[in-house]
Amino acid sequence: MLFRSVQTAVLMVEQKFAAAGAQKGTGAQKLAEVMVLAEPVVAQLLAQAGVAANTAYVQSLVNAVVAILNVQAMPAAKAA
Repeated sequence: MLFRSVQTAVLMVEQKFAAAGAQKGTGAQKLAEVMVLAEPVVAQLLAQAGVAANTAYVQSLVNAVVAILNVQAMPAAKAA
């Protein structure tokens, strides 16, 4: 649930920036928008699990999800 919530927010923001033709060089702006969408949900889910999370903690989770999504999106290497 936590991963899916962050993933959904990331994908929504990525789609918004892609539609605007602004995919590159906007990491800080994207993170800010993802945090607006995801931080309340993530904080609530973590609180239900007994984990107190501040903004920096939630940002680290968002960055981890983005890293996983980036690896999944990498093209397969061609055999030599």
